[in-house]
This record gives sequence, C-alpha cells and structure tokens, in this order.
Amino acid sequence: MNRWFALRIPAVYSEEWTSLSGCRAKDTVTVRKADLAEQQSSRSKAGLPFPHYPCRQAPMCRVLVALLVMTLSAVTSLAAEPPPLRVVVYGNHALDDASIIKMSGIDQDPTLSAMDVKRRLQTTSMFSKINVTRAKGSMRIIVKEKTNWFVVPYLSFGADSNVYGLALGKSSVLGQNANVIGCYQSGGGDSKGMILVRDEFFMNTPFSLGVSLDYEDALHRIYHERKVVQRTTNQYHGGSIQLGYHLNPYAAFMLNNFIERHRFEEPSGNYVSGLQVSHQLSLLYGTFSTNEGLTRGAAVRGYYEITNPWADFQFRKVGVSGQVSVFLKNDFNWIVRPEAETGSGLPRCQQFELGGYRLRSYPVQQFRDRSYFSVQNDVLLTSWNIRKIKLRTLTYVDWAFVQNSGRTGLGAGLQVYLREVAIPAVQIFAGYGFNPNGFSAVVSIGPQF
Repeated sequence: MNRWFALRIPAVYSEEWTSLSGCRAKDTVTVRKADLAEQQSSRSKAGLPFPHYPCRQAPMCRVLVALLVMTLSAVTSLAAEPPPLRVVVYGNHALDDASIIKMSGIDQDPTLSAMDVKRRLQTTSMFSKINVTRAKGSMRIIVKEKTNWFVVPYLSFGADSNVYGLALGKSSVLGQNANVIGCYQSGGGDSKGMILVRDEFFMNTPFSLGVSLDYEDALHRIYHERKVVQRTTNQYHGGSIQLGYHLNPYAAFMLNNFIERHRFEEPSGNYVSGLQVSHQLSLLYGTFSTNEGLTRGAAVRGYYEITNPWADFQFRKVGVSGQVSVFLKNDFNWIVRPEAETGSGLPRCQQFELGGYRLRSYPVQQFRDRSYFSVQNDVLLTSWNIRKIKLRTLTYVDWAFVQNSGRTGLGAGLQVYLREVAIPAVQIFAGYGFNPNGFSAVVSIGPQF
C-alpha cells in the first residue's frame, strides 16, 4: 500500500460542509460546499482536472492491525489442528508395528475410520484376522498374521501345449512389507523364469522399491481361427528397477526402468535382436479394497512408456486400466475391469497379447496387436469354507476389440484361497468364446504370474 492516498471529492453534496478524513483526526480537512463548487467551475473552464486531497496514513494503525491479524491466525491454526492420534498394534510377529501402521494408511491420513483401516489391511492378504477400534485420540489394531511363505506347483492346459510350473514366495521380509516372489515354468517349448523383490513401503517410508530378474525362451504362436499355423521363437533376459512414492493412502506414482536383451523371429523367418532400455511412468489412484475376492470401491491406473534414445528399439506405449466394484451384497459381487493400450513403433516382442486370463475363453496368445480395448466382468456368486480353504464360484463375460473385430467370451470360474497362507488365489476359468468360436480353459495364480 502507498504511504499516501487520495479521495476524490464528489461534484454534488447534500450537506453544506463536507469532511475528508484520513487515519488521524488532525489530518481532517474541512471544505465549504460553495468554495468547492466555485473551484470546480473555474478549473473546468480552464480545462484542468479536479484536484485530489491527500492525507497521510498512520503507521501505528497498520502495525496494530497486522499484529491483530497474526494473533487471530495463530489462534485459529492451533484450534483447527487435530490432536495427534496414538496407534497401538497387537498380535504381530513377522511384521513390525511401523510396517502395519504404514500399510493401514493411518499415518498419512489420520481421519481414516476403523473400517477404512481394516479394509486396507485386508487388501494386503497378509492377515487372517483383523480387528480395528478407534476412540478419541487413539486407535487399536489387532491382527493375526498368515503363514508368510508358500510353495505351489501348478499345471496349465493350453490348446497347443501343457505348461508345468512352480511358484514360491516369502512376505514380511525383515519385518517390513517386503516380498520375494519367484516362479519357473516349462513345457511345450516354453521356458520362463522370474524373481521379484519388492518393498511397498521401503524402510517404513512413503517410497516403494522393487527389483526383478526375468528370463524367457518361448514360442510365439500365430493362429488362424483356433488352430496354430505358425510358431516363432522369442528369447530375452534382463531385469527392471522400480521406484515409487505414495502421495497419500489413495494415490501413488511409480517409475519402472527396463533393461532387456531380445532376440525374436519374425513371421517371415528373419531374426531381430537388440537391447531394449525403456522407462515407464505410471500413476495409481483409488479406494479399491478386496477381501478373499470380495471387492469395494474403484481404482484406476495410467501409464506412459518410452524407450531410451540410444536403445536398439524405439517405441512408445500408453495405457489405462481400472477396477470397479459395481455391486456387493453378501457373497454376490459384480466387478468390472476395463483396459485399453496402444503403442507406436512396437517390435513384435512388445505387441499386446490377449487370450488366457487376459481374455478368457480364448487360448493364450490368441490375439496380438498394437492396440486394443477390453472389458472383463466377474460376477461372484457364493463361497464355501472347507477347513482352512475358501472356494468361491463366479461367472464371467469378457469382451475385447482387437485385430479390427469384437471378441466375446462367456464362462465360469473357481477361486481357491488358502485362508492361513499369504498367497494370491489360484484361479481356474473355463468357457466358450465367439469369433472365432471355441472352448478354452486357463489356470492362473494371482496377478503376479
């Protein structure tokens, strides 16, 4: 604000005398109406503007007002700040208290309700029992941890080959929310292996850190209708490093860096080899939670991937996917999962594959394209508890637009949960697909494999 200010005198007054006041009484200027009118008339005839009457501001007034505003702001801030929440954890052995508090999200959002915290912990699939109570200024979390390691052999039947595999994993590493997962499968000319180490909240901070090593020596199948008409080889080995940050309990972003050596065969019989170095930035947002298959809320993930300029392959990818729990009542749950991806300059080994668990009722690798859109619908029907195993039945309707045509798959499935072991569900799907018509079945273990 300027040290001096001016008030313009109106041309018409209702009183004979008018006072122009600044901040102090001694700065008041008293002007007679007749004198003002005469002065205005003479200056107008001469073409001169009507004058302003300045008065000096009082520095003391400004100081007092500033002190008052600062005092009121401080008092308001102290009154609005909630008291610290005391969180106590019981029943944990493999995981430390700080890891469970970080997994619950209560440290980043102290306003979460007891039910919100319980659902977030259920989604981790690491606890067989969870009880959360909240009182004024405190929260109590009581958990019973599942067995935090597993070894599972599996068998997958395909239209062209049978695949035998072994999956193993260990969670709650060093008391942290860290996981070590490995798998190997072979059969029908396909050999694949993977080791993944990932800490969702590295050292109980908002950061995520992950490292993986991958290997594949497999066949790419080219279909005509439901029949394999050609097989091409695809080999690669490499790894990835992931760094992420949880902005709050609902949002996180991740940066994946891939370094892979590829050698693959084109349908023409020519071989292409080279080094792939790419960077993928993804953003996750949502309130999606799950408990032994039953889901609530919604979540969305978007990503953008681009190759390094000095890599042998140059391409771009962009994609978005989501999960929405449309309806939930008791064991009846309708879940919708839309997904779309597209890319430019994609080599054959990077094109998108649909079939198997990604488009049920079709064989694995049935479709390969540079872009697609799909929607998967799961309708969970009922469940049975058999000792420490939960069986859940479902029906599904999958649809995708890929290779310039719509594809529809209908069928049923079974999910198997080991209630005392921290392992994703074993899922079995079987159904009939249209365009091309035919029957197909697939087995998968959770989202990792």
